[in-house]
Amino acid sequence: MPPVQRCIPRPTRSSQYRKHGPCPIKKGHLRRHLDFLNLVELRFSDWSRIGAFAKELGCSEKSLSRSTKAISRQTPHQVLTTRIILEAKRQLANSDSRVSTIGSDLGFSEATNFTKYFYREVGLTPLAFRRQCLSQIRTV
Repeated sequence: MPPVQRCIPRPTRSSQYRKHGPCPIKKGHLRRHLDFLNLVELRFSDWSRIGAFAKELGCSEKSLSRSTKAISRQTPHQVLTTRIILEAKRQLANSDSRVSTIGSDLGFSEATNFTKYFYREVGLTPLAFRRQCLSQIRTV
């Protein structure tokens, strides 16, 4: 009996991404992604460009992006944004620091830039988020 032929055509590179998610995981993707996460943890407040992270990891922006998408299904920018917002929420909920101080601690030059960034990502201003946290604590 002849071997069974493949009935489903192999997807092309572009259709593979659209239908099946990011590119398949290759040998160095996991190590590069974990190194990137460690670097984000150390320097998320110094964020400027993803290229600076890639350079420090010894790879190109494209390979860093490919590795990050393969493992986490997020771009490096989304990973960095998630970490910055997590730290902002943590500081807003657990400290009495001013919003401008928290913004400058996270690398924002102006409080307004931090407020706009936080609002765009969370849907609340930093002060409204803090009030919401305080009201939840009081009701518990």
